[in-house]
Amino acid sequence: MSIDMSQFHQTYLEEAVENLAELENGLLALERDGNADLNAIFRAAHSIKGGAATFGFQDIADFTHGVETVLDKGRDLTLDLSAEVTAVLLRAVDVLGELITAARENRKATANDRLACQQALTDICGDGTPKAASARKEGTGGHKMMNITFKPHPDLPKTGSDPLNILRELGRLGEMTLTAFPESVPTLEELEVENLFLWWEATLETEHTVDDVHDVFLFVTDEAEITVQVVAAIDAAPQAQPVEQTLVAEPMTDRRAPENERRAGNDRRQPEKAPETAFIRVATDKVDNLINLVGELVTTHAMVSQHSSRVDADGHPMLHSSVQEMAHHTRTLQEAIMAIRMMPISFAFSRFPRMVRDTATKLGKQVSLVTHGDQTELDKTVIERIADPLTHLVRNAIDHGIEIPEERKAHGKPAEATVELAAYYRGGNVMIEVRDDGRGLDRDKLMKKATEKGLAQEGETYTDEQVYQFIFHPGFSTAAQVTDVSGRGVGMDIVRKNIQSLGGNISIETEKHKGTRFIISLPLTLAIVDGMAIRSGDEVYIVPILNIMESIKPTKGQVKTVGHNAEVMDIRGSYIPFVRLSEVFKTEMGDGSTRPEDGIAMIVESDHERIALFVDELLGERQVVIKSIEANYRAIEGVSGATILGDGRVSFIIDLAGIIKRANREGLHHAPVKPNKSKMTEEGHHVV
Repeated sequence: MSIDMSQFHQTYLEEAVENLAELENGLLALERDGNADLNAIFRAAHSIKGGAATFGFQDIADFTHGVETVLDKGRDLTLDLSAEVTAVLLRAVDVLGELITAARENRKATANDRLACQQALTDICGDGTPKAASARKEGTGGHKMMNITFKPHPDLPKTGSDPLNILRELGRLGEMTLTAFPESVPTLEELEVENLFLWWEATLETEHTVDDVHDVFLFVTDEAEITVQVVAAIDAAPQAQPVEQTLVAEPMTDRRAPENERRAGNDRRQPEKAPETAFIRVATDKVDNLINLVGELVTTHAMVSQHSSRVDADGHPMLHSSVQEMAHHTRTLQEAIMAIRMMPISFAFSRFPRMVRDTATKLGKQVSLVTHGDQTELDKTVIERIADPLTHLVRNAIDHGIEIPEERKAHGKPAEATVELAAYYRGGNVMIEVRDDGRGLDRDKLMKKATEKGLAQEGETYTDEQVYQFIFHPGFSTAAQVTDVSGRGVGMDIVRKNIQSLGGNISIETEKHKGTRFIISLPLTLAIVDGMAIRSGDEVYIVPILNIMESIKPTKGQVKTVGHNAEVMDIRGSYIPFVRLSEVFKTEMGDGSTRPEDGIAMIVESDHERIALFVDELLGERQVVIKSIEANYRAIEGVSGATILGDGRVSFIIDLAGIIKRANREGLHHAPVKPNKSKMTEEGHHVV
């Protein structure tokens, strides 16, 4: 019987990535405080090696063998897992990461540190040969004679495990005599070639422990009956000789054994298991396709709902009742499907313990990382795309925010600084915070740099938040010197751009000598958005509810002209830019009127900038499916996507960050000003 093992490669490689993360986190905990589960760390390495050997990734198996040997000596207490040894093991994790990535991308791995790291592992172990456990949990050391029974369930091969590979791995532990029992093999007419009907007994003479033997069967403990029994201890080890595997076949029993006996045998090998949650791995594109289909269903429901609203409810009560029930089921189905793509943010947070450790070591600082809300869930795409902005923020916090130990002590702080990552829900959004207890942002230094670069005007009044937002401009940096970590003014603008592309925003809170907090707000998902349908002229647009602060019917005199035909609106004593959506997209107002009191002003906010967006009419809230337009058309500033309305028309989804940027280019870039701190001249300019 031959099975194509390549069909299981992707599953193994995904599990290898998870095991590698567990291995790395365990080593970091071991290095940090010595409080780590060595058995769990060893199992992670053993799982990577065992799977690699089973599925033919020999380079991964061979390299991991060296890691496993070092960890094994650490478990035996025959090797001190010092900081130097742990550093080598962390280097090995990097090499393994490259080997696994190369296997996933079906390419040859680059050598880089591989050979040097392999030699370092060998040097740690002396001659590089794994030595037997001298005194493990079982008590005495020396050679042992073990009897091992391995009774796989018939469907074991369907899980991707090859029993012959398992037996070969077992044979490497010592001198083994193996006996196969084929009495359960059915007749040729009844034989199912995908099932397994053999079981084995082995006599193993070894220096290894019962735990080592059980580790060989780590992948198949749920698919087989396994017993390991020490039957004798051998005082003197025999002379070294090549390991042999002697296969002994028992005399064949009658293959035409009664049917009830065979069934009894099969039942015996498959004991009842306790109920447990089952998982399956599904390709991402299948989930994406399912979400797209649900999106189409949401659109179709909107069309049905709009058409049914034109029908007399009293004359067709069942129709309206069915539409309402359909709305409920559609929403429930949508939420259930969207939940499939939700992942805990721990997948993004897991990369930071190692990065914080390496960056702090390079800069000569002492930094610990603390995470909160690791199980907060986000859409898979959001998690993948937020990882890089978070990496830049954490690296900047360590480089610019955290002081060297001497400086911290001078300000009465502990030598070890803390960087925190936190995630939590707020309304329909997920909030992510990056905090540090460093020196904080220097407002005066930021203002000076902003003035030098022409971002701020002398004499203008700026709020703290406006000043802190200067750091997100391209090329803005107050670093005294450039390092290979940061300081070139490249990156923070990309951080904000990437967060905005996810429909989120970022704000800053800081206190001198106390620390800085970056607060990121993100939508739970990118596929469906709750928005307000608005009309401007003959066009209908969707504005995300998240960005709408309030809507106001302007009164006469509330909107004033300033500068070169720019307009501002007085909102409870503060002036904010007044932007006509019809002018942004060069369309006509619906009734030809240009008077503010004839329309609606929506007070909207993006990146802590507010404007009054002037439209003809509010049409009500809508839940819409976002469709990208950049795949077929060029990107339009101020438009984030499109959707299909209930009447079949296409409507643009407004990107308020783009609208504000366009408005600023047209002169509407005034900071909000309090009337009691300024006066309006005849020309309409603010004078502080």
